[in-house]
Amino acid sequence: MKTPNIYLEAKVAQAIAQTREQLNEAQSSIEIEISLDLGLSTQSALITKSKIEFNNQTLQLSDQNLQTIINKPRKVFKVSSDEESPQAIEIFGESHYQLVPTRGAPTAEIDGIQMHLTSKWTPFEWAEEAMRQVIRGGERVFESCGGLGYMAIQAIRLGAKEVQSCELSEEMIWLRTQNPWSQIGDDLSIELTPGDAFKLSRRQEPQSYEVIIHDPPRLSMAPDLYETSFYKSLNRLLKKNGRMFHYTGHPNRQGSGKRFLERIRKNLLDAGFKVSRNEDLQGFVTEKLK
Repeated sequence: MKTPNIYLEAKVAQAIAQTREQLNEAQSSIEIEISLDLGLSTQSALITKSKIEFNNQTLQLSDQNLQTIINKPRKVFKVSSDEESPQAIEIFGESHYQLVPTRGAPTAEIDGIQMHLTSKWTPFEWAEEAMRQVIRGGERVFESCGGLGYMAIQAIRLGAKEVQSCELSEEMIWLRTQNPWSQIGDDLSIELTPGDAFKLSRRQEPQSYEVIIHDPPRLSMAPDLYETSFYKSLNRLLKKNGRMFHYTGHPNRQGSGKRFLERIRKNLLDAGFKVSRNEDLQGFVTEKLK
């Protein structure tokens, strides 16, 4: 039977390596509890000098391959029995996209810029807190930039009826297919459409959603997604008193960072939203006024 992919990052690889150091002629294997899916679950695994045995499966894993993972603590690796070496989950296009380990679900990183908060919460926990600001039971949700899918998953878990999501970046969509945490959403009412958020939003029927999730790339990558014209397009989709969570990150409060947030607030107001800032979640919580 083919061994399924497992996912390792430096801390788990280090635990396996340290266990191997304890092996001797009298003890050829040691059983430990580890995660092989980036923290989604833990399981018992039997560690030997050359392999890992778990769930009646066997994975060959050399010390050299373990060291490769240990030496790169900011990368997530996929390992399978038919590959000679661990494969970092990353892709190069116009930018460098990769999964980066956290103490919970991994975050996506584009050219060194992380897409999630990782200090107070794990990315998955942050997504839950963000969705608690806007989700009510039984409502339809439009998501402009799907990313790894964490907010869409949490929206459904908190009672949303369905999420219609779009994502322009082929690289981000690929990361999503490689990330075990993103696969939680496979059986949920989440429909991901590849494409431009501006164009896709204009194809939607007016007033067809109660909630919008807007988590765009940074300003330099997608300036159109921060303009009044786009906010008006999102406003058009919302029913009366509909709500939107708009992640912005936490730019420098002084100078250009402060002006950036002031500009977003003004553009949202001009587009017909009531606006409040949530500093902990680093986003705006809005309500449709007109």
